[in-house]
Amino acid sequence: MTPREASGLSRAWGGGAKLAAALMSGALAAWAVPAAAQVVAPSSAERTIKDPAEFDAYMQAERLTDPAARASAMEAFVAAYPRSVERVGALEQAMAAYQRQGDEAKVADAAQRILDDQPKNIRALAVITAIERERANAGDGSQLAAMRAHAETGLAELAAWKKPGDMGDETFKTLRDTMTVVFDGARAFALLQAKEFDAARSAYLKALDIDPSGLENAYQLGVTELQLRPVDVEGFWWLARAEDLAGAQHNGAVQQAVANYARGKYAAYHGSDDGWNDIVIDAADKPAPPDGFEVTAAGK
Repeated sequence: MTPREASGLSRAWGGGAKLAAALMSGALAAWAVPAAAQVVAPSSAERTIKDPAEFDAYMQAERLTDPAARASAMEAFVAAYPRSVERVGALEQAMAAYQRQGDEAKVADAAQRILDDQPKNIRALAVITAIERERANAGDGSQLAAMRAHAETGLAELAAWKKPGDMGDETFKTLRDTMTVVFDGARAFALLQAKEFDAARSAYLKALDIDPSGLENAYQLGVTELQLRPVDVEGFWWLARAEDLAGAQHNGAVQQAVANYARGKYAAYHGSDDGWNDIVIDAADKPAPPDGFEVTAAGK
């Protein structure tokens, strides 16, 4: 994807704030409320903290239900007990509370501090990767190298991730699928920017196989396939799919931006925009291109 193509979609999306909000309520929401998702076991401190004062401080922080108060109390615990065996657990709790508040900067900061202690922490890797992708998609190329590294580490860790004993099977599957989409999608975007188009296509397809409603992944897969030589014409179908997804999400600005880009690419390849509307209709509510999908190149 060229910088112009990436930034154009980002502007249509409404900039970083709207996309960050989407991440907080979507891809990251599966573990935003620890009590519901059972990602951070409420009784973990009871099993590990021996000092009574430290234990009381942690439990008091954990009992708080207001996100701002909980985050503040967990941060105070980390400051008071920097060598605590529950330091990372407290940071995870603070990170989740910041997610509930929609405070991307503090979520990213907490995630990075977790990774400073535990570079392979799966939850922090997923959070930081999603945020780095949002920033990279908005035009910050400095995020790409770290995003790719975090995504690849996350995928490696996810392959060996075992279900925690206090987590239900359905919650475990939801989290695994969510994190796979985050990691594969981010890795795909980094590969696309590095012009490693075949590898990018493979990663996007993995993400879309789990979440066919991924607008960003569908759009970028379409861009990727049109960069291949020879062109993979299924890229036109994925762009049409992205146009339909944007409409289903009532995001008219993104829908129009995708439609303009896709129609222009199609007309340049086909010789006119004849037949484009049929592709858009065909892509509606379908998870993947039909067998035998074809677009005739101009002059053939």
